[in-house]
Amino acid sequence: MAKAKKLTTGMKSMITRRFKAGKSIPEISAELEISCTLVRRYVLRWCKAECDRYWSLIVRRKGKCELSGKIGVSLIAHHILEKGAFLWLRWDLDNGICIAINYHDTRYGNIREMSTHGTLHQLDMFRERLKEVKPEQFRYYLDNRDSKAYREIDILETYERLKSEANKWDLQ
Repeated sequence: MAKAKKLTTGMKSMITRRFKAGKSIPEISAELEISCTLVRRYVLRWCKAECDRYWSLIVRRKGKCELSGKIGVSLIAHHILEKGAFLWLRWDLDNGICIAINYHDTRYGNIREMSTHGTLHQLDMFRERLKEVKPEQFRYYLDNRDSKAYREIDILETYERLKSEANKWDLQ
C-alpha cells in the first residue's frame, strides 16, 4: 500500500465512480493503491454531501411552499429542527418542510413576515403558521425540540436510504 497522501481531484473522481459502481472501500483502496483511511474519509464526506442533496430534493419535490401554498416561487428545503444542533435528525425527512425562500431568512427581503432565521417574533410567527398548516410537523417539532438523545448515524446506510427514496420519485 502506498503511504497516505492528499487526494487530488482526479483521485476523488476515481473513488466516486468506483463507489457509485458498488465497489467497497477496501476494493477501491486496493485498486487505486490509496490507504483505506483516506478512501473512507473521502467517501464519508462525499456521502454526507449527497445525503444533503437528496434530502433537499425529496423535501422540495412538492413543488410549492407548504406554508403559503404558492407555486412558481423559489423554494428551499428547511430543517424544522436545526441540523447543527440535532445532527441525528439532519436527514430525517419528517424534519423537513418545503418553503418559499423569502420565509427562510431576512436576506431575501423578508422584513415583516415570518422567518425561520429572523427575529424571535418572526420565528414565533413561523411556528404558529407551521402549527396551523402542518400540524403533524409541528407535533414532530414539539416531540423532538428538547431531545438530547444523540444517536450515531450510519452515513452509508443513510445515503442508500435517501438515494432509494429519491429514485422512487425520479429525482436526480
